[in-house]
Amino acid sequence: MHKILLLIPILASLSCSQEDGDDVVAEATAEEEGGKEEPSRSDVDVAGTQIRQFHAAMDQYRLNNYMYPASLATLTEDDEITGQPILKAIPLDPWGNAYQMKVDLDGQPYILCFGADGREGGDGLNQDISSKTLGL
Repeated sequence: MHKILLLIPILASLSCSQEDGDDVVAEATAEEEGGKEEPSRSDVDVAGTQIRQFHAAMDQYRLNNYMYPASLATLTEDDEITGQPILKAIPLDPWGNAYQMKVDLDGQPYILCFGADGREGGDGLNQDISSKTLGL
């Protein structure tokens, strides 16, 4: 699924125009010309989707092992019950940073993504995205 999500920005980066019977022309974006694409709302949505998937995987791990995993990497190891990993790999967030797994004061794990700037805090697209902000 991660490979499919990477294609969305590529497809979205092309804009097409057609004038009076001319062939459709694709115009390159700054990213294709060597610049970096600006963060977008769809990146925030992808991060939210991935965090939800991590939570589903952590819940499955808990069902199988009666406890939450010690880390996200644990989800890629062979499960003692099924003999298969729950996740094949842990993807990076849409901005190329690692997701963080933390434990709150109640002992509940949560996933954290620092947003487009990769730093704690921030506003808009730089705002942190977490299990808590998603209501999980």
